[in-house]
Amino acid sequence: MMNPEIYLSEPNPQWQNQFAYQKKRIINAIGKEIIGIEHIGSTSIPRLMAKPIIDLMFGIKDVDDVAKLIAPLAEFEYVPKLELVGRYFFRKGESKYAFDRSIYTLKKEPFIKEIIEKAKNVLS
Repeated sequence: MMNPEIYLSEPNPQWQNQFAYQKKRIINAIGKEIIGIEHIGSTSIPRLMAKPIIDLMFGIKDVDDVAKLIAPLAEFEYVPKLELVGRYFFRKGESKYAFDRSIYTLKKEPFIKEIIEKAKNVLS
C-alpha cells in the first residue's frame, strides 16, 4: 500500500468564500431539487489546519432523482462515485488524497485533543 504524504494548510478565511462560490454554482445548476447545502469537513471549522478541500453536503427533495443531477453537476466537474452503496457522493475532479483518511486523521489528532481540553476547561 502507498504511504501518501498529507499536506495540511494553515486555516484560511477564503475557505468560507470558496464554499459560498461553489454553493451558488450548485444552486444555479440544480437549485430546484435542493433542500439545503452545508459546508462540512475540516475547512468549515475556524482555526483548524486542513487539507485545502472544500467539502459540502446537500440534501435533495427526492433521492430517486439523483440520476438526473449527474449531468448538470458534471458541468462543474462534480463526478459521482458510483461504487458507494447506500449513499451518493460526488467529487470535484480527481482527488490527490484518495487513500489518506487514516493518516489525515492522525495528523489532526493533536489539534482535536487540544480543542477537547479547552472545552472541558470551559465546562468545569
